[in-house]
Amino acid sequence: MPVDVVVAYFPACQSALPWEVDVPVLILFGAKDNIVSLALCERVISRVSTRDRVKFLVYPEAQHGFDNADLPAEMPYAFGTLGYNEKAAQAAWKEIEQFLRR
Repeated sequence: MPVDVVVAYFPACQSALPWEVDVPVLILFGAKDNIVSLALCERVISRVSTRDRVKFLVYPEAQHGFDNADLPAEMPYAFGTLGYNEKAAQAAWKEIEQFLRR
């Protein structure tokens, strides 16, 4: 079954080069994510020749795992900090619903 769209929460982009986009992609990221690199993902996306197919959203107060309501607001972890952010989670879900309706 072919893939029509991709939605990615806080992806690790280090192995994504070279990356070409054949379908619409929505990437959701927390600005306070210290587990995966926001800057690296921005660089990877800037090199995609079909950049118009990628929507990249960054939530200012969100950390890695911001969509997981089972997490506390901030939880130190071996690799960084995880944390649920209700505002970011709800905003991301609205974006996903709109994205999938296209």
